[in-house]
Amino acid sequence: MCACLQGNERAAVLACQQAKQRQVAVDGAAARLLARLAGVLRDGSAGGAGTDGIRHAPRMPPVDMAVLLASELPFLLRQLLQNDSLQDIADRQDLYRELMLVLRLLGSSMDTVEAFCVPTDDPQEAAKEAAAAAAAAHAASRAGDGAQPAAAPAAAQPAPSAACGQNNNLLAILQRLGTQCAIYKRSAQELGQGDAEDVGALSIALEIGSVYDDVVDAVALWRQTVAAGDAATMSAWLGAQPAAGAGVGGEG
Repeated sequence: MCACLQGNERAAVLACQQAKQRQVAVDGAAARLLARLAGVLRDGSAGGAGTDGIRHAPRMPPVDMAVLLASELPFLLRQLLQNDSLQDIADRQDLYRELMLVLRLLGSSMDTVEAFCVPTDDPQEAAKEAAAAAAAAHAASRAGDGAQPAAAPAAAQPAPSAACGQNNNLLAILQRLGTQCAIYKRSAQELGQGDAEDVGALSIALEIGSVYDDVVDAVALWRQTVAAGDAATMSAWLGAQPAAGAGVGGEG
C-alpha cells in the first residue's frame, strides 16, 4: 500500500513538473511573439508625441491596422488579461512585462488606440456561428416552397466606436484587472512589509495600474478625436447641401 501511494505521489509530482515545463515553453513563445509585435509598433512610429503624450502621426498603414484589429490578437491579449491571480502574473513576469509594453505602445498613438475598443470574441467561435447560420439558411431555402429565399443578413463587421462600450473589449477587461491591482495595492499598504512573493506581486500590480491609467487617458482622447471628426464631417456635408428652397419658384 505504501509503495503504491509513493508511486502515485511520484507520478503526481512528475505530472506537475511536466505541466510547469509546458507552461514555461508556451509563455516563452508568447513573450517572443509580443516582443516582435512591440518592435513592429515601436519601429513603425512616426514623429514625436504631442503635448498630450500621444502620437498623432500615423503609426502604421491603414491596411496593416485593419489586419491587426481583425486578427486573433485582441482575443489573445484578452486571454492574458483575464488572469485573476496577481501572484501567477508575478511568477510569469517575463511574459506579462512584454504584454504591458505592447499595451503601452498600442495606447501611445491615436492610430492604434482603437485596438482597446474592438470586440475580443474568439475568432473560431465566430466562424462556427457564421457556418451554422449559413447552414440553417441553406436548409430553410431547400425546405421552402420554391419561393426565392430571403438573403441571409451580412455578418456585422467591427467598426470604430467612440463609445467603446462593449463589455469584452480590452479596455473593459484591463479595467477589471486594474481595479484588482488597486485593491491589492491598498491591502499591501495596510498590511505593511510582506515576503518576496508579495513584493513581486505588488510590483507588477503597480505596473498594470500605471498602464491602465495611461490607456484610459488615451482612449478618452481618441473618443474626443473621433467625435470631433464625425462632427466636422457632418458639418462639411451639411455645408455642401443646397439651401432650402434654392432654385425653387420662377420669376415673378
